[in-house]
Amino acid sequence: ACDHMVESYGARVRFVVFQTGYRARFDDATVVRAALGHMRHASPAELRIPETPAAALELLGQADMLLSSRLHGLIFATLRGVAAVALDYETKVRSFMREIGQEDASVSLAELADGQLPGVLDAVWARRHERGAGARTQMETLRARGLENFAHFRGLLARPQPDSALSGGALLFASMTIV
Repeated sequence: ACDHMVESYGARVRFVVFQTGYRARFDDATVVRAALGHMRHASPAELRIPETPAAALELLGQADMLLSSRLHGLIFATLRGVAAVALDYETKVRSFMREIGQEDASVSLAELADGQLPGVLDAVWARRHERGAGARTQMETLRARGLENFAHFRGLLARPQPDSALSGGALLFASMTIV
């Protein structure tokens, strides 16, 4: 996919890792180094390991487009108005893309194996500015819905509820889980 973007669009590839220092099997830096070993255009590619979430947000905000399997990468790109293509390895990834109205930019592992990723990359690249702006607008809608949930749960906590099955702590836990 990275070679395709370099060859088709002259893209500069930057790998931004989110999970490091964990077991090697799940360490993003290990995966990136393996991917670089398979790339034809690996020499100009960069591996970046941001030290803080703010640094990651800044790096992703500089991108023209993001390809990610990490939900947090997709969220950060969306916050910055950057178009994204998701590698859908887990339900939460496709669900997020659906919530921002861009499920068509989510590629399942089966679709990846079928060779569909380059076509999705091309389609998103062609409309990257429009898609990034649209995703950012949808993210604002999601944020507003999340704030409404907190307001609703605060209202529930304020009402006396004898014999209630849900305590204030349980409601707070539920709202945090939902958000």
